[in-house]
Amino acid sequence: MQRPTVNEQLGGIDVLTDTGGVDFSAYLRSVLKIVKENWYAFAPESGPSAKNSWGRDLRGEVSIEFTILRNGKVKGMKLIQTSGNIPLDRAAWGSISNSKLPQLPVEYPGQYLALRFHFSYDPKKPSDFILKMSR
Repeated sequence: MQRPTVNEQLGGIDVLTDTGGVDFSAYLRSVLKIVKENWYAFAPESGPSAKNSWGRDLRGEVSIEFTILRNGKVKGMKLIQTSGNIPLDRAAWGSISNSKLPQLPVEYPGQYLALRFHFSYDPKKPSDFILKMSR
């Protein structure tokens, strides 16, 4: 399987389908920007005072798999890893399901691109929410 050349700035994304030799770096940067913007809008308030209903800090990791069709529509979303906190899971889910994504590159011969996004919530970090690198 041929994977795109993805630099460190595209952390948190696993490409699950054969890319057919097409470099998806620019496309994935665009998708990541859109999803991150939505994520920040959906994410619950963070910081030292942010607690879940059990009084614990809002922390956790969420992984979601989905496909992007040729026309940019998102289909087949699956929650792969839950944070154990419904608001965090919903924010990650909503950031993808409410995204208007660009069409797949014309040079790509496939009908869809399957991805896995990894979201990491850690309010102690200055950026509050990080779509982090998966290794």
